[in-house]
Amino acid sequence: MSILARHLDDYLRLRRMLGHKLDDAARQLPWFVEYLDATDNEYVTVQAALAWALDRDWPAGSTVPGHRMTAVRGFARYLAGSTRAPRSRCRASSASRARGDRRSSTQTTTCWR
Repeated sequence: MSILARHLDDYLRLRRMLGHKLDDAARQLPWFVEYLDATDNEYVTVQAALAWALDRDWPAGSTVPGHRMTAVRGFARYLAGSTRAPRSRCRASSASRARGDRRSSTQTTTCWR
């Protein structure tokens, strides 16, 4: 079982405990995780989600791609809150701090990942 599959199990379990039925998501998200594993994607990305949602020639006006994207969006929000992915961190440069500038519009910042 991949890491994403374990996260998916945790996500579905949590949502059910909160009272959600998740009929569509519980059926579609395992297919999405299988797609990610088959395409060697370790992360949920917009590109991967769109490729999976539009992987077939759906008839015009079909709601399936939209339902797929809605399911993936909820799962991605869960992952964003449960992972410890590094976020961009910024701080004021030492020169502006030494002058006492706290939130000046001309303040320079140093960012790193």
